[in-house]
Amino acid sequence: MNPSESSRAIVLGGTKNMAFAIGTAVINWLSTHHNPSSDSFIIFHDGMSLSDQRVLDSIANVTFLTYDPSFLSPRIRKLRFIDYFSPMVFSKFECLSLLDTYSKVMWLDFDIYIRKDLSELFHAGDSPFLSLPSGRPVSASFTKPIPAYNMSVSGMSAGTFVLSRALGDFPAMHRFCEEQTVRYADRLKMPEQGIFDIMLQEFGIQPTFLNPETYALHPEAWNGTDAPSILHCYGRRKFWSGVSFQPWQLNYEAWLAAGGSASPVKAHPWKSATRRIRRRIRQGRSNF
Repeated sequence: MNPSESSRAIVLGGTKNMAFAIGTAVINWLSTHHNPSSDSFIIFHDGMSLSDQRVLDSIANVTFLTYDPSFLSPRIRKLRFIDYFSPMVFSKFECLSLLDTYSKVMWLDFDIYIRKDLSELFHAGDSPFLSLPSGRPVSASFTKPIPAYNMSVSGMSAGTFVLSRALGDFPAMHRFCEEQTVRYADRLKMPEQGIFDIMLQEFGIQPTFLNPETYALHPEAWNGTDAPSILHCYGRRKFWSGVSFQPWQLNYEAWLAAGGSASPVKAHPWKSATRRIRRRIRQGRSNF
């Protein structure tokens, strides 16, 4: 692969048992974009089966990269946030390294449903760092403040973001992210986004925040309007584990039909429906 000013990459990553969700997200992208054959996907994994890789390779232009964050010591790997998120969460740092090859890099979490063409995000404004706001200060991503940085400013959310080469010295930023993860491991709560937050301050980068109502609306908060481009099933409950959402299910079935592996989690749609009814009652609605 050679760098090109017009090149762009869509990046996803996860543990090997999440191949079904990654594959479903790729199928979702292909079904909502005008010229998907020109898009390059990068998938970071920790041992995705060859059969799932073959399925993905048959439906899209995919490069598979095994990810092992060797900078994490055995002690750090035992910390609570690692158990919650898995070491694969740090594959998001590799988006910085991909700027060696691509002029624009978009990261997408795999627990999303894409409703509209997202190509506009590759061209949105002049910001070299396009992200979602976390809705909380930087301090919320750490268990203790870091005096060298402003912990009260708005933090970012790392579910969807776009980087460009205009960032500057992105190899140095990549090194910074890994080094500071080790340095502040005992204070990390929302690990990769906390490190990204202090990286932005360290290198004087002002991110451009996207509207979360458009690019990160939870599917259970969607009222059926045409507004959102991305529905993001953030939190413990996912499309495959408690949130019943038929449009996602159709893409998942397409993944299975292509030969992809099934979700290891058995979903319980009735639990999702019960929670939805309870939430609407709390909100004072009567049309459930």
